[in-house]
Amino acid sequence: MRLGEELGLEREARRVAEERSLQLAALATAESDLRDLERQLGLRDRDLEQERQRAVELERDVRLLRDAFFEARGNLEALFGTASASGDPELAERIGALLTLVTRF
Repeated sequence: MRLGEELGLEREARRVAEERSLQLAALATAESDLRDLERQLGLRDRDLEQERQRAVELERDVRLLRDAFFEARGNLEALFGTASASGDPELAERIGALLTLVTRF
């Protein structure tokens, strides 16, 4: 009976060792997967930061363009008033068309 008990203990020890080996292999795979996910997250963070910077630059450009159009509209309104008062209908009409175009923005 002693040999049977030892054989049973040996089998149990092997089963436990195999399970532990499988757990360690799964852990190694999970750690590798985690490193890959962290790397991908880092790349996405970098891409997101680049896109955020691009959006900030585009917002600045839009603001500058709007300011330029606002200034141009003010200048055209002044010219339109001057052209209308001077009695030059052709010039007033051309400035009015430009003013209409600029007002869209």
